[in-house]
Amino acid sequence: MKKVWFLTFALLTSSLNGFSQIDKILGKWKTIDDEEGIAMSIVNVYKGANGKYYGRIEKLLKL
Repeated sequence: MKKVWFLTFALLTSSLNGFSQIDKILGKWKTIDDEEGIAMSIVNVYKGANGKYYGRIEKLLKL
């Protein structure tokens, strides 16, 4: 019986943790060049009216 309660608790807490991570991608992000290690652009990630996520380049830092 203890195993059943433990498994139920573990599944419930792990599924609730996923919901808290949903909108952590929203906002402004800096893209970094892999070879040189310098910032290349600022990208704004937003959620559209259709529920999909999109990215828009706000500023190019290096050409």
